Amino acid sequence: MGSTIRAGLRIKFSVLFLFFILACCANYSFANEKVIYKRTGGYYFTQGTDTVQATLLIPVDETGSVIIHLLQKEVSIESPSKNQRTYFPQNIVEFGFTYAEKKYLMKSVHLDVWLGINNMFTKQIFLYVAESFGKVFMYQYFNKGTSSQVENSPAVNAADATLLLQGNDQKLITIKEVGLKKKLLKHFSDCSQLRSRIEQGYYQAYSMNFFIKDYSQLCH
Repeated sequence: MGSTIRAGLRIKFSVLFLFFILACCANYSFANEKVIYKRTGGYYFTQGTDTVQATLLIPVDETGSVIIHLLQKEVSIESPSKNQRTYFPQNIVEFGFTYAEKKYLMKSVHLDVWLGINNMFTKQIFLYVAESFGKVFMYQYFNKGTSSQVENSPAVNAADATLLLQGNDQKLITIKEVGLKKKLLKHFSDCSQLRSRIEQGYYQAYSMNFFIKDYSQLCH
């Protein structure tokens, strides 16, 4: 009996130790990442306020790529008097900017799905809007501490990124081939017009932009 308990405790300790090591490695990677902050024009708005035009300080790496994973946690905004203030997902509904001729939109979202060790304690986060049509949004979550090249057409196998779709019940679902039909039927149950298409496998993980468009046009 005693040996069984001790064995169980050893397993629990090993699992916790593994989580600790992974977290330390992730933090070490972030700490050694060279970040350059660039000023660019953009906007933001808080709950119940009008859109505010502002200067945003955007983190980029040495190649000039925007480091999206840093913007998932916070964004620094500069006032006309050059004072800087940091905003968190609890403060801002969304913010947007254009950098290197590419538009970026980040929305504050309640993260209720497991996406790895880096977000295990996160509840509210800014997510990059990869695609939107009407009231349906597809997001990209960047999990690793590397710069993120955001393409115009998001791909499921984009490096260091996970695609997420927000259903009509406002729940986030991960976009993967395995279990995709079941997820779409559950979280978009209000759209009977698409039920047969979903069941027949018409929509694939790599073509969710078609699903978003069809859902918005046929059901909203």
